[in-house]
Amino acid sequence: MAMIGFHAFTGCDTVSSFHNHRKSKAMIALEAYPVCLDAFVVLSNGNLEEAFPVLQKFVIKLYSPSRMYENLVACRRALFTKYSRQIDDLPPTIDSLLQHTRRAALQAQIWRQAFQTKQILPIATEWGWTQENGKWVPVWRTIPVAAESCNAFVRCKCKLACSGNCSCRKKGIKCRELCSCKCA
Repeated sequence: MAMIGFHAFTGCDTVSSFHNHRKSKAMIALEAYPVCLDAFVVLSNGNLEEAFPVLQKFVIKLYSPSRMYENLVACRRALFTKYSRQIDDLPPTIDSLLQHTRRAALQAQIWRQAFQTKQILPIATEWGWTQENGKWVPVWRTIPVAAESCNAFVRCKCKLACSGNCSCRKKGIKCRELCSCKCA
């Protein structure tokens, strides 16, 4: 059962893999953090609450083999600030990882029932999927991307009046008191 959860979680046909982290790297992380085996069994049974904290530690070990951080946020922060990792080379956010884990749990639950004649399949919309225009698409996140939610920090540096290069206009927002143009 652990291998079913492991295979789904580390990427398969219906669940994305972690950027630049193939199965071979995942196996190394699993060997370094064998406690995860039980979490992968729990994942394939569909118990996210129990599996998710351990799977977060597995992802930390996957992205940072030599160090173990307290949590995923601390790992992302350290890899970005201390080690100058690019955004694509950081572990997923907690929200994105939760959605990923839901999709992996769904796939593992389906595989677990592969040899049963009467299968009881979970409802996909409860496990990280949504329907758009009649097609199933993954839910990547449930909170906005930081760049989209940080419009409060946008300010233009226009001298007297705003021009075509106004960063506020480009973002579709009105100038604020922080702006140099004093249009606010």
